[in-house]
Amino acid sequence: MRYRTGLCALAFIIVLPGLRAQLTVAPMPPAAFCGSATLNVDFAAAGTYNAGNVFAVQLSDAVGSFAAPTEIGSLAGIGAGTIPCTLPVGVGGGHAIRVVASDPAEVGEAYVLPIVTAMPPDAGISGAATLCSDAAPVPIIDLLEGTPDPGGWFNDPTGMVLGPWSEFDPASSSAGCYAYVVAGLPPCANEQAVLCIQVHPAPDAGLSNAITWCTSWGPFNMIDHLAGTPMPGGTWAYATGPHSPVFDPATDPPGEYAYTVPGMSPCADATTILTVTLTGVCVTGPQTPYPVE
Repeated sequence: MRYRTGLCALAFIIVLPGLRAQLTVAPMPPAAFCGSATLNVDFAAAGTYNAGNVFAVQLSDAVGSFAAPTEIGSLAGIGAGTIPCTLPVGVGGGHAIRVVASDPAEVGEAYVLPIVTAMPPDAGISGAATLCSDAAPVPIIDLLEGTPDPGGWFNDPTGMVLGPWSEFDPASSSAGCYAYVVAGLPPCANEQAVLCIQVHPAPDAGLSNAITWCTSWGPFNMIDHLAGTPMPGGTWAYATGPHSPVFDPATDPPGEYAYTVPGMSPCADATTILTVTLTGVCVTGPQTPYPVE
């Protein structure tokens, strides 16, 4: 109201007390969950809301700001009720929620959550790996599928505890099952994934060699003239195709003969070459398979 007295104008301003928020969240008991959590939010709704109105629960950021809120649940209705919500992982400390209405638009009072949702540990996915005995050493954690956290530890088949970046050397490490364990922060328990490692022996085709054989000498087993320690059971081939394990100077041409020992996956096949030169000038007997100088 304004009263004028001469040239002076007096203004009386009546300040009304703050109005109570129309939408309020019911108090909740403290709780802690491992991973995301399902939460029922009870709320009170004063005032009148129109048909088609939707109540929604909004989640603040970690410091309680609703500048960019995340909607975690909604419910169509015109009065108080319970809204089922899904809390994401990582809630705690300063996170708050509030209820908002669409018709009429109404923003409720913020309620600081007494709830924590902890990040569960990730040990990867249990599985199996097969390596070849001649493969290079590899970090065991790289053989696990999924996305294992790097801060855990391995229990090897002998019971020894290994660090997360310990390597498996196919030539010397123990084959068997390795358990990878990642510690969980309360309320989360430890997480474990088991990796069973198998090692297949690499094939050995010996070492390539070259010999000179007299045409007057008889046939011979070619594997006996490879260097090294070739495994038996491989296959021989000449340029024209497969060949028997025996070289016959009376019928076989000189040249390169390939010996292949198949590898069991993931081992590759091993191949060596025996190069045979034929000569007609020889000392007596094949025990000295070289021509006379």
